[in-house]
Amino acid sequence: MRTITLGITWLALGLTACKGDVSSPGAHAAPGSGGSAGASGATSTAGQGGTGGASTAALAACAVESPSTIIPARVRRLSKSEFAQSLAQLLGAPPVVSVDFPVDPLSGGYDTNANDLRVTSLLANTLFDAVPALAAQAVATMAPCDASACAAQLLSDFASRAYRRAPSAQELSEIVGVYTAARAASDAPTALTRAVSVILQSPDFLYSTELGAPDATSKVVQLLPHELATQLAFLVTGMPPDTELSAAAASGALNSPDGRETQARRLLKTAGARAVWNTFATEWFELAEIDKLEKDGAAFPDWKSARPKLVRDAQSFVTGHVLDQNATLTDLLNAGLLTQPAFLAKHAQSLDDSPVQRGHFVRTRMLCQDIPPPPQTLKITLPPPDPSLTTRERIVAHTASETCQVCHALMNPIGFAFEGFDAMGRPRTTDNGKPVDTTGALTGTDVDGTFNGPSELAAKLAQSASARECFARQWFQFASGMPLGNDAARAALAKEADAFVKGSQSVADMTISLLRSDLFSTRCRVEN
Repeated sequence: MRTITLGITWLALGLTACKGDVSSPGAHAAPGSGGSAGASGATSTAGQGGTGGASTAALAACAVESPSTIIPARVRRLSKSEFAQSLAQLLGAPPVVSVDFPVDPLSGGYDTNANDLRVTSLLANTLFDAVPALAAQAVATMAPCDASACAAQLLSDFASRAYRRAPSAQELSEIVGVYTAARAASDAPTALTRAVSVILQSPDFLYSTELGAPDATSKVVQLLPHELATQLAFLVTGMPPDTELSAAAASGALNSPDGRETQARRLLKTAGARAVWNTFATEWFELAEIDKLEKDGAAFPDWKSARPKLVRDAQSFVTGHVLDQNATLTDLLNAGLLTQPAFLAKHAQSLDDSPVQRGHFVRTRMLCQDIPPPPQTLKITLPPPDPSLTTRERIVAHTASETCQVCHALMNPIGFAFEGFDAMGRPRTTDNGKPVDTTGALTGTDVDGTFNGPSELAAKLAQSASARECFARQWFQFASGMPLGNDAARAALAKEADAFVKGSQSVADMTISLLRSDLFSTRCRVEN
């Protein structure tokens, strides 16, 4: 069995989101060392190409062996949410002390990018300070125990839940050794607390592995059963494996696509799955920082009080349709995906709506097309509101130059569809006393043509294979923590999501298809 045999001190010096073949450079932290699973806080741009610095040649070699193997083998730090859920599940109750995880950075709009999940020195210190109280809380829930055999069993059970796999004989020996040494100078609860502290500070708790068998000779490796369970659980529910999923892993059931599908369909009915889809909806709609968005107080006095409900409504719309109604992307679009007030309000100015922002969203987040940034010397500040002009008229005048149209021709004609909604996402029929004009056009897509209003725009996008492929890409990036940075990776995803791209599969079933595939169950062993 491969474990993250990474010394705590070594982690504190340099581990971020490791990629490639992680061998066994050393043992866990020396018993009683009091170290923590830390890492450098240096900023990195790794991962912009979707491989986290992994060798393009090595990934290409894996693709020859298995075209659907596009994720490099890696060791990934748990996200802020995953850590919180793991800790609560492990303790069986809310933690008695808070662990102030930093907000995970957004990459491509999502906070799951494995290359950006690192342990800063601040987080390492926070974990170190919190562990004694958390360990005492854990021990308080354990049955009274003093005998060595009894303590060993308690610690083995706790480590299994913390590591999301059974500890090796060496690991358990070290943990029990901490207990034995501490018991010689203190009572049993104190000794157990000391041993549990070591478990909570282990990188095996803070990180998940996607490495496969250590003796595998192929570059393409199958994830081990406990790795499959961990990845499936976090992807579907945002939580560690439950008892049934762990049992399925132990039996070997997750090695088969049917076994993974059985467990995934069960977990999609849980509250955890709803939380995952709520998060995806929030980040896909770019609502993560909507609480920082200000609106004109005179025009929208109820903005701040209304803001939380707008977000909840958008989440409920997406999650309800996906999980309760087994909706396709067409269903979502026709049911009003693009007229969610939270989306419209987020992509607007403080006083006026923003055809540019709304059009940019459709072009980039629904069609996955790039829009070049404006020249650095270009003045992009809108002129002040003119009570004699509609927003559309001002935008048309302001972006009429040939230089501006290079970009704005890709956004404005789409964004004009939403002129029937103000800066807070409320319906309107006039703007500055004039009737709104919601006509527009799609160009450079597989469904080009004119439309009038968001319903007709949605109907066009509902017929777009490009839009469905883009949605699959958005979900995959969110779920896997890896941007699709090259054509081969995008082609592999399109192949595995073929039924969804063709329009014959629901969003939830597309997720199941990906979980059944080699995209999910294999990794490419890359030497950095």
